[in-house]
Amino acid sequence: MGDESSPAVPENGGVPESAAVQARERGLWLVTRVNRWMIGLALLCAGALTGLTAHAFHPKTASAQTATTAPSQPSNAGDAGSSNTAPLQSPASAPAPVAPVPVPAGPVVSGGS
Repeated sequence: MGDESSPAVPENGGVPESAAVQARERGLWLVTRVNRWMIGLALLCAGALTGLTAHAFHPKTASAQTATTAPSQPSNAGDAGSSNTAPLQSPASAPAPVAPVPVPAGPVVSGGS
């Protein structure tokens, strides 16, 4: 009675592997390999994109910019910059203070009735 209902166990003591179990194991192995490749490619693409943006948006030094642009007019030592801008001046009067915001008399209850 107990021998007929128990599953057949191979003599080597291992678990019986049917075709479905073998197919599942092969599928899991394939998914594992594909995941590893995708993680590796994602890291590679992220590194390449980081390098590309770092190269594209790298700040230029001031000496490189001034060396490439030559002034069109000779500048004097006393000249404060371009002749088109006026020097900054202080305002004629100080700004007026803002009136304080009134505070509500009682506590504010949200969602209460």
